Amino acid sequence: MRKLVIFLGVLLALLTSPVWIFTAWNSLTAIFLEHDLRGVALPSHAKILSSTSRVYNSGNGDRCDYEALAIVEFYGAVAALQSAYTGLLEDEILSSNQGDLFVSQSNSAASWGAKIVGGFTELYIQPNADHSSRYLISLRRYPRSVSPDFRCW
Repeated sequence: MRKLVIFLGVLLALLTSPVWIFTAWNSLTAIFLEHDLRGVALPSHAKILSSTSRVYNSGNGDRCDYEALAIVEFYGAVAALQSAYTGLLEDEILSSNQGDLFVSQSNSAASWGAKIVGGFTELYIQPNADHSSRYLISLRRYPRSVSPDFRCW
């Protein structure tokens, strides 16, 4: 009986290993996206308080999307923060040689978004609910690549 349980466990691990390889690959992709978000040259006196990343499915189908989030504390003008993160998208446009940068702003001067038109990347800056000195920075990438990763179903 014990040999059968061990055999079935090994068989299950072998059969599901391609799924776990894609899961690890997608997690690494999300971590690299977070690394890009943290690597931006911030204005003086700005600091990243925390950050995280995730793999998820934003629509129908079995396609993976990636998001990195950071909470930034900054007491200066939000335009300096926006300029720093716009540079991240401009660098991506230069490296991929495709797309144009589209910048939008909501009714609030502190809420801001940018997207690479013709690309798969979006960036959002939103102030904290009480309009203090903390901002939520969201970098999203939608490559829509098919993956057997269970988080993308």
